[in-house]
Amino acid sequence: MKLFVQKFKLPLIIISFILLILSTVFGVVAYSYRDSVYPRVSVQGLDISSKNLKEAFDILDKKNKNLSNKNITLTYGGQEYITTLEELGIKLNIDDTLVQAYKIKRKSNIITSLSHILQDTDVNWIYTSDNEVLESSLGAKVNPALKTLADAKLDYKDGVIIIIPEQAGESLDVENIAPAITAKLKEESIRLEIPLNKELPAITTASWESQKSDLDSMIREHTIFFNDINIKVPPEEIITWITIDQTTKEIDISQDIIKEYLESVQKTLTSQPVNAKLRFNPELQQIEILEPGKEGTKLMMEESSKRIRNDILSGITKTELFVAVTSPLIDESQFDALGLKTLLGKGESNFRGSSKSRVRNINVAANKISSTLLKPGEEFSFVNTLGKVDARNGYLPELVIKGNKTIPEYGGGICQVSTTLFRAALNAGLQITERRNHSYVVNYYGKPGLDATIYLPKPDFRFQNDTNNHILIQHYIVGTILYYEIYGTSTGRTAKTIEPVVLESSSDGSMKTVAYREIYEGDVMIKRDAFYSTYRPPNKVTSNPLQ
Repeated sequence: MKLFVQKFKLPLIIISFILLILSTVFGVVAYSYRDSVYPRVSVQGLDISSKNLKEAFDILDKKNKNLSNKNITLTYGGQEYITTLEELGIKLNIDDTLVQAYKIKRKSNIITSLSHILQDTDVNWIYTSDNEVLESSLGAKVNPALKTLADAKLDYKDGVIIIIPEQAGESLDVENIAPAITAKLKEESIRLEIPLNKELPAITTASWESQKSDLDSMIREHTIFFNDINIKVPPEEIITWITIDQTTKEIDISQDIIKEYLESVQKTLTSQPVNAKLRFNPELQQIEILEPGKEGTKLMMEESSKRIRNDILSGITKTELFVAVTSPLIDESQFDALGLKTLLGKGESNFRGSSKSRVRNINVAANKISSTLLKPGEEFSFVNTLGKVDARNGYLPELVIKGNKTIPEYGGGICQVSTTLFRAALNAGLQITERRNHSYVVNYYGKPGLDATIYLPKPDFRFQNDTNNHILIQHYIVGTILYYEIYGTSTGRTAKTIEPVVLESSSDGSMKTVAYREIYEGDVMIKRDAFYSTYRPPNKVTSNPLQ
């Protein structure tokens, strides 16, 4: 045993001595390079060997600035697209790259570490990539040139079914573009084919060929109807509805495409219910029907499209649509429940001196607004109720000064109607939610301060039915005086409108006024509203054509 120990004692001492030397050398080297990169280290060809961290950072920073704006040539189909790292949203991370280079040869194993110091080591740049920026930037250039995925589809010409072949699609392989580019950063000229994803069509020519016999029996004229309305759907349209079910691989009809078609023709098949047009007769103290209400129709999309699909698949060439009949909200049976029993308020204005076209426009607009019925809590909008102001709706043009030109505009005089209705709503004690005075004093409206201008789409005149029952708006004309009346159920409140008071007045025609409206319950005033108006001097340059 003693001999054995003596035999191996000397080699162990030698090995220990060698390890001590290596450890000392490693310690000296590690200490010498504690603030530096080890020798023979580069970052994708960029030498930073033995540089201290500040020097290495400066070298990487300078290179990063050059690389960020260096032209990168991406190619596809013979076309070249010039871009940069910055444009693609690829950012080189100097700090992380330097840390990687610094650590690369600092191994825990002494022998391994010392051997690595003598080897050339090239590390890659660490980077971040914003795929959304990359796809947006590069896609804007490349996407128009890429092949678009297209299933094989059908066409119909001169009674013959034609199969249009499929096409495989292409899209940017966003996940692999940045790695492919950064792998070439050490090259003097960065150039590469754009990585792409291949997209395969779900429906091929072979898919249709196998169904050819069934197609011939399906693609023919189909009639959809409701009552006496018939719409003939030609084979050219039917063929666009046909698809192939990806699960069963059999022919199917797209219910969604049928719905799109029904959307395009539903105006022919449907109509809105029309409420009875009413008028309160103060002499008889009852409601009269000026025009009876009309039922409406509503096309039931889901049910109709499903029935059409099933009929076509079954070889049936005519389908009755599901159409619901909708009743008007207001008809004779509901008159008593409306509560239209009392005149709540009345307003008037004089349009003496108006041209024939202005008088015509006043009559058209007044009739449009008249017979409007508001539910409890409902807000009235003059602009929305009025609708379009054009020749089709019966309006005549009036000459107005607009800009520096005199031009005709339809609807001159409509503000006579909004002003008169404003006064009626005031006197009815209803809540005024939007009102604007004219920009300057208009003689048609009498003493300034109780006018309400409107123009499409703004400004508007609005008020709310803050009673607990319906209210009815109606008008009549005596000579050149326009009257508006609002009927409903008495709330026990009374309203008193006080004539406008002039707050300021100038010789140039500018003016400020205020009008008050007081609301009483019995003899007690419960609310006082103020309506301020500011008028500028009469302007010969601009004008509201609807005044």
